[in-house]
Amino acid sequence: MDGGNQLAVEYRAIGDLIPYARNARTHPRGYGGQRRDPDQVKREGWQEQGVLAVSADDLRLTWPERELVRQLAEKLYGKRPAGQGVRHG
Repeated sequence: MDGGNQLAVEYRAIGDLIPYARNARTHPRGYGGQRRDPDQVKREGWQEQGVLAVSADDLRLTWPERELVRQLAEKLYGKRPAGQGVRHG
């Protein structure tokens, strides 16, 4: 194969990729696509990294459990400013 034919073959191969390039992902990895459920993110954070993210107002917890969470948070991070209740939305 001489140089001219090789160039044509390479050009044809690149041309074959053009339809794929139009459909390729145009956003960085981790952006776009499906948004994960917040509880799934918290679960994975705990299982993979040992990081616990819990609301002091989580009704799945009993009152003593919520109180323990509040006390731990205050010990580690200090008291919340007055009037800082649960925000919705």
